[in-house]
Amino acid sequence: MGSDSVIDKAIELGTTYFKSGSYEKAKDLFKKAIKLGYSYNKDDLVELRESMGLSGGSLHNSDKIYHPKLVKLYDNLSATYEKLQELDKAYESSSRMIHIEPYNMKGYIRMGKVLQRQGKDPEAYKCYKKGLLMSREMLQKFDIVVPEKFRDIIKQQRDIVKKRINNQSLPNSDTSQKRQLIDPVEERKQLSKRLKLKSSSESDLTVIEIEDKEDSDYITVDFISELPSEVIPFIFSTFSTKEIIKFTEVSKSWNLKILSNPEIFQKLFLTSGTSSKISKFLRFICKLKSFHPTKKNSFHFDLLRFSSQTASEEVKSLTALLQNKNPITCTSLILTIPNSTTGQLYNQLSKNSQLCHNLKELSLVISHRMDKKYEEEIVILCKNLKRVEFIVANSVVPVSRPLDLNMTSLMVDGVCDNLQTLKLICDQNKVTTFPLFSLFYNAIPKNMVKLCITGVTLEDTPNQFSWLTSFDSLQEIWFENNKNSKLLCFLDVFNSIQFSGNLKKLTFRDCTMSEMTHITNVRENYYSNFRNIVDLDLMGTSISGAGLLDIISTIEIGSLKRLNIGNCPYIRFGRDSLLTNPSILSVPHCSLLLSGLEELKLPNMGSFDDNSFQLLIDNLIYLEKLSRCDFSFNPVLTGVSLYEFVKTLKSFREVPLEQLKINGCPSISHITVGSLKLQNLVENIECVYEMESWTKFGINSYKYKS
Repeated sequence: MGSDSVIDKAIELGTTYFKSGSYEKAKDLFKKAIKLGYSYNKDDLVELRESMGLSGGSLHNSDKIYHPKLVKLYDNLSATYEKLQELDKAYESSSRMIHIEPYNMKGYIRMGKVLQRQGKDPEAYKCYKKGLLMSREMLQKFDIVVPEKFRDIIKQQRDIVKKRINNQSLPNSDTSQKRQLIDPVEERKQLSKRLKLKSSSESDLTVIEIEDKEDSDYITVDFISELPSEVIPFIFSTFSTKEIIKFTEVSKSWNLKILSNPEIFQKLFLTSGTSSKISKFLRFICKLKSFHPTKKNSFHFDLLRFSSQTASEEVKSLTALLQNKNPITCTSLILTIPNSTTGQLYNQLSKNSQLCHNLKELSLVISHRMDKKYEEEIVILCKNLKRVEFIVANSVVPVSRPLDLNMTSLMVDGVCDNLQTLKLICDQNKVTTFPLFSLFYNAIPKNMVKLCITGVTLEDTPNQFSWLTSFDSLQEIWFENNKNSKLLCFLDVFNSIQFSGNLKKLTFRDCTMSEMTHITNVRENYYSNFRNIVDLDLMGTSISGAGLLDIISTIEIGSLKRLNIGNCPYIRFGRDSLLTNPSILSVPHCSLLLSGLEELKLPNMGSFDDNSFQLLIDNLIYLEKLSRCDFSFNPVLTGVSLYEFVKTLKSFREVPLEQLKINGCPSISHITVGSLKLQNLVENIECVYEMESWTKFGINSYKYKS
């Protein structure tokens, strides 16, 4: 346990003793803790204070460094002496409080109380006056405001003492004549000017000066003030926006250093925002802009991320952020606003043309207005967008405006030519349409390279993917959990139309399982369109063994690096393909074509048993580059087969398997897992018997559920 933890425990235990009336025990404990506080060396004190967000030295004297809990200990000790009727020692402890932190109002409150109990009202009055004077000085010098409650306490006690002094000054013989109270502080100042005397009896406040020999040689250094400006952005890049704004209040030098480096604020994270927090943030941005007058009109941020603290505050705080007098512009905008609609966001953005013009990336978690195509209007407003991500958490139809299924689209060819990446992720339980559908039919983003669509509802027709024919530059496709989607319709497009052959990553996962899928008449287009694929994921589809072999045969031998065919019920592993049974996948033929495979995923394969595993083991000579395997959720897979597979693979690879996942495989015992690790056959094994699902949103799936 560290010394600072011991002091915290001492304060806690001493307070308990104090409350129970064990004042002697409390006194001894506080005195020992104070002694421990003085035993720290300089480096430990600086580190401790900085960990608590405090400056290295005291405000009044940066050369002096004290334990941050020392004032608290002296305050408790003074209160304890007061209970023990040792008022002189109570006064001494309160004096030490003020000596350590002259700007701490608690010291003046404690000393004034002790002086009143000693019957020294004039001294108590001077103490309270000095406290108020120091609070004003702290505001003027350091721009730090004393909590109002402390000032109120001091003012209240000062007035009580002043009234008592006035009453004591009245002559007994004639109460009608009142003497005016002469302020002791003012009286001393006048006497000093006239007589030029320095009298200790008329000082503002008697404070016991304590010279600590160990502290006398300490030299404090404000590293932030001493560092070159070029280094400052790297230091503060690890802190949140809220923390950095607080740092500007530490001192004038910190404020100057931070505001002089606008690069620190290139990424703004406004999480759990409220309208009041946004207003405070915008005031700070105005301050930042005024500090750089030459950049005032061109102040630009790389990233702005916003989310609301409560649903009721969401629209109000979003309005405050996007519709201020000095609009914020950024390259990337991330808004997590599930309780706001696309219509509300459009209204906000339409009044901030500067932001829309500068946006290159837009990511939204939002509710979809079904009565009008506001999502299209948002994309049109931000015509320079290169990356768009819509996560649609809900659909809303106003009662006053019925749903019009024949709405006219505003999308025209050329509007989205800058768009390169699009993610459209919907909660299928709440979104029953296809947002941005017109973008694919009318706007046709010619430079689109990455397309991800999940959770939408497609037309239940054979031509449901005909719009894909215009996307000639696509390199990555991810279709998952789309209602009415059929793998056969998707494959027919690539069999009938010739694309550029740029497709490198294909992920297609059915929403509901349909009949067995394979192309009966493979054309030349099929080969040219799939030849450059390096990542193929057909998990959860109706693909047959013959259909999968047709796709793999089109890819150049050794080019495919990653393959996922988990949860494919129409695939059966065998030695040879059978024309009479298209579900059979010839493992020897397939392994020969997959000589460059590095990652194989076969989760939840109902037909994958020890016999299938043995076929795979017999052909591992072609799969010597395999480094990552996932056989999760295969309940009949045994440890014997798994051990033989891994051991045989290492004999070809000559190095251990990098990663093996066998979650949800009850037939594989922990003994097998231990043996694989002990014999250095696998570097990393993931084995969780109780895992419920293979898919994890944002990691290996985009099946969204709000």
